[in-house]
Amino acid sequence: MRYLTRQFAIGALRRGRGIEQFLGGIQLGGEAAIQWVAISPMDG
Repeated sequence: MRYLTRQFAIGALRRGRGIEQFLGGIQLGGEAAIQWVAISPMDG
């Protein structure tokens, strides 16, 4: 999946599944780095 939609994210989290998304490349302190987010549902 190229883009993470709000509906997909909410549905996955409600089903107890985690989601991940690559946010792009950046320069951090003169070094190449990537931005990545991972969200997991809390145990309830």
